[in-house]
Amino acid sequence: MFRLKILSVSRSGDTLFEALVGQLINISKFKNKSLEDYLIMNFVRKISLVFLILLVIPAFLSAGLLRTEIQSEVITLPDTPILITSSEFFNLHVVEGASERIIMEYKNQSDKDIIGFAITYLYFDYFNDFLGRSTFVEGNPSEGGVELKVGEADDYNNNWACYDINLSYKIYVYVSKVRFADGTIWKADPKLIEAEVKKEMTGFDITSNLIVGKLLAE
Repeated sequence: MFRLKILSVSRSGDTLFEALVGQLINISKFKNKSLEDYLIMNFVRKISLVFLILLVIPAFLSAGLLRTEIQSEVITLPDTPILITSSEFFNLHVVEGASERIIMEYKNQSDKDIIGFAITYLYFDYFNDFLGRSTFVEGNPSEGGVELKVGEADDYNNNWACYDINLSYKIYVYVSKVRFADGTIWKADPKLIEAEVKKEMTGFDITSNLIVGKLLAE
C-alpha cells in the first residue's frame, strides 16, 4: 500500500526555507522503518533539496555572492584633472539585465571646479583582442551645479549591461573628458592612451568604435 508519512508540520510563521530545512532534518533521523517508507522519505528528501537549491541560488546571485572579479588597470595621464584612486569590475554571471558591477573612487586633483566628466572602459579578451568600449558620463547640462569641487573625492558603484563581459579578461580605465565650471574642456590625448594600452595589447587601435555596454539604473 502506498503511503506517505508527514514527519513534521511547520509552525505558524515558518518560512518555506525553514520548513524545508526542518523536513530534511527529520528525514535524516528516519530509522528502522520499512523499505517502502524509506524509499518514500528518500524521494521527499531529494525534492526538498531541489527546492532549497532553487531558493538559495537566486539569493546568491542577487547579493552578488557569485560574482567574479575581472582584472583592471587605470591609465593616468600626467595632466588628467581627475585621479582614479581605485577601480573594481565584477562579472555578475547574469544572462539578462545587469551583467557587470563597477566600483570606483576618484578625486578632483585640478585647481578648478568640475561640472561634468567621462570615464572610458576598454575591454580585452584572454587573447589580448579588443572587444569594445563603454563610457560612464557624470554631469547633466540641464541641471547645472558642481559635480566635483577642487580637492573633492567621490565614488561610483553601479550595474552595467555588458554584452561581452563573459569574454572579458582585462579592462583598462581612464578619464577621457572633463568640463570645468569656467566652461573650458579637457580631453585625454588618444595617442597617449593607445601607447599605454599597446604596452601589453599590441594590436589595439583606439579609433575602433566597438561599443560593449550601457549603464543600468540601480
